[in-house]
Amino acid sequence: MAGLTPEPGLVIPYFYLWRREHEAGEESGRKARPVVVVISEATAGKRRVAVAPVTSQEPDATRHAQEIPRRVLVHLGLPAHRSWVICDEFNAFDWLGPDVGVMPEGKLGLAMSPTL
Repeated sequence: MAGLTPEPGLVIPYFYLWRREHEAGEESGRKARPVVVVISEATAGKRRVAVAPVTSQEPDATRHAQEIPRRVLVHLGLPAHRSWVICDEFNAFDWLGPDVGVMPEGKLGLAMSPTL
């Protein structure tokens, strides 16, 4: 993934640190999960990236989330059960950060918009 440019809409594996985990004193995510690149900005010779997590656990009514259409899940090579992008929290890091996961065999690393 070193040659991969992190553009908005790209889905990558990332050890996402949830806000509640950070507030409990944890310093890194517990597992690699799909995340969506929301912002990718180059400044001062660095690329700064912000990512939003994808979860298969239905968010409660207090969360701002967007359900991912089934055909997009299939396009990304993710399980076709229901999943959501959580829109009210994100992680930011310098690309290519140590928490970016290893690309599995499959389609992670594709854009959210399928060209079907």
